[in-house]
Amino acid sequence: MAAQADRNVHSRASDIPVEVTLAPADLDFETTRLDVAILRGVGTWLDARSVELFAEEIAVVSSPKVVSLGTRLENADFAKFPMLQNASRPSMWLHWLRLSGLNYQGRIQGTRFAHTEMLINAAVQGIGIAIVPVCYVEAELARNELHMPFGPPILSGDSYYAVYPERKAQLPSVVAFRSWVTRETRSYRKLKAQ
Repeated sequence: MAAQADRNVHSRASDIPVEVTLAPADLDFETTRLDVAILRGVGTWLDARSVELFAEEIAVVSSPKVVSLGTRLENADFAKFPMLQNASRPSMWLHWLRLSGLNYQGRIQGTRFAHTEMLINAAVQGIGIAIVPVCYVEAELARNELHMPFGPPILSGDSYYAVYPERKAQLPSVVAFRSWVTRETRSYRKLKAQ
C-alpha cells in the first residue's frame, strides 16, 4: 500500500513537496513548522485539528521459529515465551492483558527495543513474541514471517489521525494532503473489512 500510495500522491500533487520526518514527542502545534503529522491517540491535540484515519488494532505476534504456524494458544500461555517490549510503549503487554480480560499477577519482563521497527525485526528473527500494531506487520504476516498464535487483533482504543496546526488548516497543501491520506486510508479500511 505504501509504494502505491507514494506514487499516487506524487502523480496527483507533484507540485507539493513532501518531507517525511519523525514528529518529536513534545510536538507543539502552535509553533511547529510541520504541516501535517500522522499521530496515534484519541483525537485531541492542543492548537490542532485532526481527522481520524483508522482505528489501531494490536496483536501478539510470533515467528514460526518460536510458535509453529497454525498453532492456536490460549492468551494465558503468553508467559511461557520470551516477551519482547517496546520501550516507547512500555505498557503494551499490560494493555493487551487488560483488553483480553486476563488477570495476570506475574512480572512482565523481556528485552526492550527503542523503536517499533527493531521490535518487529526481533520478533521475525525468533527472539521472542511481541505486541504490535497490526498495520505495521501486514507484510510480515502475509509472508508468514510472523503470525498471531494468540488469536485475532483487538482494538487498542487508540486511532491514527492526520493532525495539523489550527493556523494551517486552510493551506492548500494541507487540504490536499489531508484529502489524499483520508482517501487512501478509506481504501485501506475497506480492504480490512473484506
